[in-house]
Amino acid sequence: MPKARDYHLSEEDLVTIEKAIHQDKRPKVRVRCSAIRLLYLGHKPEQVAEMQAVSKPTIYGGWMDRWIYGKVEGLANKPKSGRPLKADDEYSLALEEVIDKAPSDFGYDFAIWTIDRLRAYLEKKTKIDLSESRFRALLKRKRYRYRRPKQDLGYLQDKDAKAEAVQLLEELKKKKVRGDDFKLIFMDETTVTLDPPLRACWMKIGQQKRIPATRPGEKQKRHIFGGYNWLEDTITWTTALIKNSATIISFIEELLVKQYPNGRVVLVLDNASSQKSASALAALSLFEQRVMIIWLPPYCSDLNPIERFWRFLKDRTCANKLEDSIDEVVKSVEKIMAAQNNPATDLRYIFLKTYDGLLNDTWKLCRDCVKPIGAL
Repeated sequence: MPKARDYHLSEEDLVTIEKAIHQDKRPKVRVRCSAIRLLYLGHKPEQVAEMQAVSKPTIYGGWMDRWIYGKVEGLANKPKSGRPLKADDEYSLALEEVIDKAPSDFGYDFAIWTIDRLRAYLEKKTKIDLSESRFRALLKRKRYRYRRPKQDLGYLQDKDAKAEAVQLLEELKKKKVRGDDFKLIFMDETTVTLDPPLRACWMKIGQQKRIPATRPGEKQKRHIFGGYNWLEDTITWTTALIKNSATIISFIEELLVKQYPNGRVVLVLDNASSQKSASALAALSLFEQRVMIIWLPPYCSDLNPIERFWRFLKDRTCANKLEDSIDEVVKSVEKIMAAQNNPATDLRYIFLKTYDGLLNDTWKLCRDCVKPIGAL
């Protein structure tokens, strides 16, 4: 049986390795130094090979030997003669096949494709070792960029129900543009916290901006209930310490008793369980002679335009800044809410309302197509 290799590093070597990992400008050297450090920490060569997307002999027969005989510089690639390799059609096709898939689909135990991991995989597959600069240029030509993805519940949606809801809402909006005699209100709830939401902003290259955050255990929040008048771009709102049936009923009273005590109202809500509680449904049923409820299909909050208003609200009030208290956040919210209801200001969020055709009998359409208030 061959003798087990010794991956021990002296204190001086460990300092050298860690310095190279953090400061060396050569990506491949940083990757290989990381592998040497992982071996020192007790990981097996096959585990390190899996992490770095290379073969096992590359680890213990290649990088480790190069470290022993040449230290950090031994891990660097030697200059090659001739013209640098270019990405051919096979390389480009392999890139497009892999980049949109998860590394786990190819047997790796890491979750994100980095530049170095992609290059290592493609070198193994195509035998082309493309330089980092050429690889970045290729990604740019292929219109790929490295950015944060967005979570999506679209796979849970009922596509037919969503299509019907889209058609109904568009017809309602068209009728409101024409001036039909009903209020189109989109109702929802959002939460603001003392921790600021992070948004893109300007910063020096290589100097990531730091936004102060709250200490653990200091999470403070307020719930905001809102009813957005789609035609007038005005908002009715209340705030609450907790979100439950009682606070929802309180907002319903604010909306339908104080703000819109008379006339027909089409009220659009999502399928949140708190809004469909027995007590909330009972409160809504008191207005069924003049209020029509439209329940959006499950997981279709993107059909509710107030969601875009909530983002606008948070962008204007609390993004990228830590207030002294949650009360200060609420004050900022109330200021923007008041401005939204003042047509004379330029701080309002306005939805585009342009339609070529206008439909008739919208109120009858609601009566015929929408489930009763109590229908779940």
